[in-house]
Amino acid sequence: MKHHPNCAVVRAGDLKAWCDCAIGERHRVVERLRYGAKEFRRMAEDYPKWELVAEILEEEADVIERNEH
Repeated sequence: MKHHPNCAVVRAGDLKAWCDCAIGERHRVVERLRYGAKEFRRMAEDYPKWELVAEILEEEADVIERNEH
């Protein structure tokens, strides 16, 4: 398996170290969800039903951020 250069396995130089490559990916997913929520909130100004989609995206971002998934 290839690891991200900032992964703990690479930093420690130990294949038995805990791999934290997914942390960066999780951060990118949370950023995309929050950006989507912001855009849906903007759309909700004209069509209020989009607010529900924004709320769902925010909740998903919170769950992933708190590692509750």
